[in-house]
Amino acid sequence: MDAGTATPPLSRFQFAHLVASLNATQSIGTLAALLPPTIAPAIAAGHDLPVILIGSQSGLMFAGMAIALTFGSNFSPRWGGCRAMQVGMVLLALGAALATAGHVVTLVMASLLMGFGYGFITPSNTRILRRFTAEKNRNVVFSIVQMGVPAGVLIAAIAGPAITVAIDWQAALWVCGALCLALAAILQSGRALWDRDRESALPVVVNPFMPVKVMWGVPPLRLLALAGGTLACGQVVIHSYTVAMFYEELSLPLVQAGFMLTVAQIGAVIARPAWGWLADRTRDCLGVLMVLAAVMSIMSLGVATLGLGWPTWATYVLLFFFGCTASGWHGAYLGELAKLAPADNVSTATGGSLIVIHLSSIITPVIFAGAYALVHSYSLAFSLLVIPSIASIVLLGAARRAAVAG
Repeated sequence: MDAGTATPPLSRFQFAHLVASLNATQSIGTLAALLPPTIAPAIAAGHDLPVILIGSQSGLMFAGMAIALTFGSNFSPRWGGCRAMQVGMVLLALGAALATAGHVVTLVMASLLMGFGYGFITPSNTRILRRFTAEKNRNVVFSIVQMGVPAGVLIAAIAGPAITVAIDWQAALWVCGALCLALAAILQSGRALWDRDRESALPVVVNPFMPVKVMWGVPPLRLLALAGGTLACGQVVIHSYTVAMFYEELSLPLVQAGFMLTVAQIGAVIARPAWGWLADRTRDCLGVLMVLAAVMSIMSLGVATLGLGWPTWATYVLLFFFGCTASGWHGAYLGELAKLAPADNVSTATGGSLIVIHLSSIITPVIFAGAYALVHSYSLAFSLLVIPSIASIVLLGAARRAAVAG
């Protein structure tokens, strides 16, 4: 069970330290989990695999996350959110080290392990933030913390290819693992305060159906989770295949292809707090997310035409706004999720919702790879994202009506 109180109160410095620490956890955790797609051509060459199959690594990583969320919804309540994040960081570091072994089997194991570690982070963040954040600023604070996700991808898109070209792809993973371990140590400074609500008597492993049961029992939360699953399709595709598309299909060098992903993530970093601010000001987070999904559908159709020869500046603009939507929804989404979830089961309900999202994230690379096999074009396969984008609009509208009715 989660503690639903917002005590003890924090000073401004303590709250700023909390937000900065949680943002760093999202940044470094995402850097570790999503580094492989940014250096996919080099990893594929090191394992003698087609580049398109490295997208499956993302699916395996999300499978590990789903396992953690399904069986480990008590990790945060039992250990405390800070300790759960520290464990996640250590597992991410171990996974990054294992991925350097250069064998397909160890790459599979590493992907699952990194996903398992990454699965600890968001429910723990949500648990801590729910306690210490005023409701009037919830969406924007959650969005500021969630800026760490695109920031992590941004760092991966810049540093991953650069380190790979300068040294090799294994070095990029080793550096990433070292950062995870360093952050795990730094987080210890806040644990005494942040983890006062831990319940050490709780079992570590829970009924695997409990997180979904808690989430599914609240109609607007159920619809929001399904909408999250459809919104996640765009995020997975843009993270997993942007570099491969520009490198293989549009013939850009690896570092330049990585920069294209960088542009998209700059959009996401800027957009997350903006969407959260708009949700707080309008008091209509679900309506704001519907607008986001509509813009994302337009951007996905735009990516489908890149093969026609867009000028560079226009490509940057397109990717920027695609990143604003495909990777910009999480903060506002999690803020609304925390609002709709039962106060004594926030991390459990969050875990249940994230299970739906990560199941979608597992399936999406498989569907994308199948579409690519049919059309032999990354950019055309991107156009399929218009389908889940429209589905998101429908589901968010239904969640909005259910929330008003409830």
